[in-house]
Amino acid sequence: MKKRAFLFLATATVLLAVACSPKHSLVPVIGAPIRDEAALDRIRLRINQEGIKTSVSNTGLVKVADEYTARRMRTILICEDLIPTNIDPWAIFNKERWTITDFERNVNLQRTQKDMITAHIKAIDDVDDTNVTIVFPKREPFRYDQNPVTASVIITPRPGSDITTNRKKIKGIQKLLKIAIEGLQNENIVITDRSGVMLNDFTGMAAIERKLIQQQEAKFEADVLRELRSTFSPDRIRDLNVTIDNDIFNLTQGERDPNNDRITVSVNIDGTWKWNFDEKGKPVILPDGSIEREYTPVLPEQLRAATLLVQNAIGYNAARGDSVTVHNIPFDRTAEFKREDFIICELPNIKRQIQMTVIILSGLPLLLISFIIFRRIAGHAIVTNTKNP
Repeated sequence: MKKRAFLFLATATVLLAVACSPKHSLVPVIGAPIRDEAALDRIRLRINQEGIKTSVSNTGLVKVADEYTARRMRTILICEDLIPTNIDPWAIFNKERWTITDFERNVNLQRTQKDMITAHIKAIDDVDDTNVTIVFPKREPFRYDQNPVTASVIITPRPGSDITTNRKKIKGIQKLLKIAIEGLQNENIVITDRSGVMLNDFTGMAAIERKLIQQQEAKFEADVLRELRSTFSPDRIRDLNVTIDNDIFNLTQGERDPNNDRITVSVNIDGTWKWNFDEKGKPVILPDGSIEREYTPVLPEQLRAATLLVQNAIGYNAARGDSVTVHNIPFDRTAEFKREDFIICELPNIKRQIQMTVIILSGLPLLLISFIIFRRIAGHAIVTNTKNP
């Protein structure tokens, strides 16, 4: 009896301890509810792509397991423009607004803000370490005397990272700084690597990026041509145009990011032309001296097959907005047909005329010799008759 009572008491104690123990609290990624269902789906999908489980509260708060994970996901969402525009920037960080005046009143808050920004930048997978410096100038009585807020960030990339040459990633850090620091402008942000090379000088980076885009476009064009020429003859493929959207292009160590490139391809394919022949097997010649020809357009099922070939060549992805258009457009082959008409219709006549001329010219020497001989014979006969009247 005592044993049963002891077991009952022990079980009750355990259950009571479990019931009274604090539950593990989830951390909001964004300190404001997401009421737009489409935006909420995009946010959860992007977080899930990182292998992170999410929970959404009844009010629309997206939550993850811990603060570090929330910070990392928050940084990704900011850098990739996935946070709805109607969300208060200060609510993103789950913090109250920090203004220049606030920091003048309390230096500890300035240190807190710097630590928060540093932690968010370190949460980026490409960053091994960072040093953040924020300068809040003294408040001046007149606006034109007021110096701007400035920020400098020194980044140590993780081994193998492309962040020092990836325009989108650097812009993401710049965007993070602007959201976190009120009054900070792009021209007052300096992001460098450990050697002091400025990374947010997007003028030079844009030229490099454009060259890489052009190289990628040329590669796609070659791949598309190779696929189409396996089915259609090379002279039937015309007006091929491959465009990668420059605004959302993201190159990683010479390779495109398959989730961010939007690729547009358009190409025209000619049908086939054939000569018409008469019952004797000779080309039918029209009154104007040209060959009679008949055009056969590309069949709809062939166009569909060509479209699939192009899509495979570029790694088509409808979700990112890729577009492939394949048309059947008869090409202007006037010059080509004139050459053929000349060879078939006019050239034989010219050859016959040349042959007749050659024959005539080759007979002239014989005629001349015959004429000379005739003159000599005739002259001899005249002389003979004169001597013998």
